[in-house]
Amino acid sequence: MTELEEIRVRAEQSRLGFLLIGGLAVIEHGYARLTTDLDLLVRKRDRPAWNEMLKELGYRLINEKDSFQQYERPGIASWPLDLMLVNEETYDGMAGASLPATVMGAAIKMVSLKHLLALKLHVLKQEKIHRFLDDLIDVVALVKANRLDLQSAEIRDLFIRYGNAALYDKVQRLAKAD
Repeated sequence: MTELEEIRVRAEQSRLGFLLIGGLAVIEHGYARLTTDLDLLVRKRDRPAWNEMLKELGYRLINEKDSFQQYERPGIASWPLDLMLVNEETYDGMAGASLPATVMGAAIKMVSLKHLLALKLHVLKQEKIHRFLDDLIDVVALVKANRLDLQSAEIRDLFIRYGNAALYDKVQRLAKAD
């Protein structure tokens, strides 16, 4: 059983929902790139239950913020696990638009392409230098791989709502660069 399948089974037993985000979702949406961790979107209210379940699986909490938790699993060859914690409304909206996927042998739900872009744009808008280039490359590659029309009102509005006009302009220029 793969690590993600083990998490899926235990989460299901504990009635804990999650959606795949991050690098593995980027890959599933058409841009093959390297990733070295598991990123899951979960309900903030479920934080204590996730902590308990992951502890039972041998994970150790190594970093915690209001909307983010990072775990490692010492002694076992495994990937770091990041949880993004969101409110009910955000989770329910993303879950309602989620897509089925089989990743690492696990039949799971992942965020839609538009929600994945919204998450990436939200991070880009914060201009965290250690993540900016990777997330910008992901956004441009996803736009190109999925042949998104950057001129459409829907896509422009997505960029403006979750990112900003400067990011929208930058992605337009980079997407045309080839």
